[in-house]
Amino acid sequence: MTRLSRKRITETLLRLAPVQLADLTLFRHHKKWTVPLLAMHLGVDQSTANRRLHRLVQRQVVDRLLGQYRVTGGRQPDLYYLTRLGARVLRRHLQLGSNYIEAPSVGNAASNTHDLWVVEIAIRLNRWDEMRHRERMTFDRYEHVADEDAQFRETGERFVLVPDLMLPDDDSDVYIEVEQTTRYQHIVQKHRAYQMLGTTYLAEGRILPSVYIIFGNEQQERALLPDHLRVLSATKNYWPIIGCTNMDAIRREDVHSLDALEEMVRFLSF
Repeated sequence: MTRLSRKRITETLLRLAPVQLADLTLFRHHKKWTVPLLAMHLGVDQSTANRRLHRLVQRQVVDRLLGQYRVTGGRQPDLYYLTRLGARVLRRHLQLGSNYIEAPSVGNAASNTHDLWVVEIAIRLNRWDEMRHRERMTFDRYEHVADEDAQFRETGERFVLVPDLMLPDDDSDVYIEVEQTTRYQHIVQKHRAYQMLGTTYLAEGRILPSVYIIFGNEQQERALLPDHLRVLSATKNYWPIIGCTNMDAIRREDVHSLDALEEMVRFLSF
């Protein structure tokens, strides 16, 4: 792997126009974009979005992966992703630690699809600046010790949660997870983390959070939801409010706010 010199990083940063630097900053948390997604986020036409991404490619801070051909015809949108140079330039610009931003792997098509769905949901919720995008969040851990009076004990430990998206809200903080995995143990671990999160919220006197599971499409929801329900039904004292929907439904309803998403989410009973 070729070493990136400080000179090259500095020169690249200085050559970026303000609008290019602003566009590159969008890759801080979401390291993969497409022309349609950038156009949707910036409120510009796709030709403009294409030119803006192409300028980042020219500066070598972003690279492009050609979209795969669809069985039904045509190609998927090209994938634009942060390069090693782009990550280093961003770290310098934002004055972040050496390992805070890294270039992503783009070799797994399923992972790429997941990451783009997360970006699309973040855009559609229309509260970009308030949102926490795939951030590492650390919480104090509590144990539930008595059903009566909802008594809790602090364990002295902490746990980490990295939600796909988190939106702070006065009524109820909202955590969003895009799910397409069939690995049962992954599902178990995910719900255990949110069980701990709900316990922490209750112990600290906070309003219980909502957790929305977004499946990729209706077929995935039908296939994967039973495993989620199985975990939930076997879990005692699962505190968060939990619901689900899928990307097909979100696009069909043309969701563009958290309120619109919450109106269509199917809340799970267990």
